[in-house]
Amino acid sequence: MSRVAILLALAVGDAQAGKMATLRPAAPRVARQAARVTLAAEHAATAEPRASPWSRQWLPAMPVSYADPTRPNACTLLGERLVIWKGATGWAAAEDACPHRLAPLSTGAVRADGTLACRFHGWRFDERGACVDVPSAPSPALGARLCASADTCVRSFPVAVRAGLVWVWLESGAEGAARAAATAVPALEGEEKLSWELNVQPISFESMVENSLDPSHAPFLHAGLGSFGATAGAIPMERPAISTKPSAEGFEMRHGGYDVRTAGMNATRRFAAPSLVDVRYAYRTGRATHFPIHFVPAAPFETRVLVGIQLPSVPRWVPERVRAALGDALHVLFFALDGTWRFNDQDRFTMAGQDSIQAEQPRRRQLAFDMATPSDVGVSTFRRWLALVGGGPFAAAERAAGSARPGSPNEALSRWDAHGRHCPRCRAAMRRFERARALGERAALASTALAVLALAVRSPAFASTAAAALALHGLARVFAGWQRSMLGRPAKEAWLEEVFQK
Repeated sequence: MSRVAILLALAVGDAQAGKMATLRPAAPRVARQAARVTLAAEHAATAEPRASPWSRQWLPAMPVSYADPTRPNACTLLGERLVIWKGATGWAAAEDACPHRLAPLSTGAVRADGTLACRFHGWRFDERGACVDVPSAPSPALGARLCASADTCVRSFPVAVRAGLVWVWLESGAEGAARAAATAVPALEGEEKLSWELNVQPISFESMVENSLDPSHAPFLHAGLGSFGATAGAIPMERPAISTKPSAEGFEMRHGGYDVRTAGMNATRRFAAPSLVDVRYAYRTGRATHFPIHFVPAAPFETRVLVGIQLPSVPRWVPERVRAALGDALHVLFFALDGTWRFNDQDRFTMAGQDSIQAEQPRRRQLAFDMATPSDVGVSTFRRWLALVGGGPFAAAERAAGSARPGSPNEALSRWDAHGRHCPRCRAAMRRFERARALGERAALASTALAVLALAVRSPAFASTAAAALALHGLARVFAGWQRSMLGRPAKEAWLEEVFQK
């Protein structure tokens, strides 16, 4: 599980108790040949989405706080490029392609009446995807005929908002709308207390979910980082078991500690299909944490990670603007910390390596799929669930061309690409940093000129103006450094050795 997910999700929550049922030993390997589900088979090629059952689900696209109501928002779910915008009656979603020239509608604009305008030629669409205006039509009659044609419509999708998330049902048309209306948006216990953050990782959906169901990796992969001690503190995971029988709706895993820090705790990890892993820890000290995480498949090797956190309560007497400014500052500071991203990169490098090896060796099977050790119970059960539902979100037949391949484990992942460009807080912070940096540079230049002038006329103000120039120059460098932290280090500096150094 990534550092971004863990640190964001530290919050007080109630641990649920329940009856534990141990997982039966896996059947002999020969008897399992027909049921094998390999990552390579699920990641063979193209990013075409499965028609069912994956598209007939409510999927969380983004936090409402990340959806800009003043402009179109681009988003990819199950290989489908979407544009999400605030229409006249609420949030809307459509295919991110104008039928005129296939220009992305996400580069367009939201008009005052809630219609979405294509930036290429100005064609406008309403929340149903119907074309309502063709500015280049030479006559009103031709414009009306074009708008009345089914060919000028864009595919639209049902949208719902619940507990701070924008959900999309990836099935268009009347049947899709009817099924969406008849299906409740998934609920989560304590959802009213949660705030959500978004991170996009170049990792397959399968690897991301399996990583979250395999906590025993933490004292080894993250040894010496943050609250994790040396690998000598690792212990065999206590009491790993599957407490509910796997079904199409998911399953629940229960376990105890996996190092000296977590020894004696009671934990649950509930996988609720298709995307949620709801994690609850109850430590022996009485402290409890709750961090629900949605792993939403965007492309064969890209996953949108939405983490729910419980923010500390702020006294009501604190002005709203002060609370908002403080929250923005803490948010940006957290995502600029090197430790946050080193933890994240340790997970990412490892999972990217898994994806690459599985893609290169399609017939190779991880021993964990067959529960080599008791701590593998979450991974092996997730593989059973995949087999039960007919495979992952991107079917083998749809990947046969071999065009989809994971990135190199050693490729740098820009912090901006992973989080910043999706986050309105971070985008606003970057604009403020840029303005502050530019202002500091101009002020430093002016102070330098004044210092030179004071020196020329032998004015006693020379020392103070020179000091001011140095201070302002240093301040500008600080803001420039914050910008670099948000954008991430250059690729040449994102070496594996640096990420894993202690």
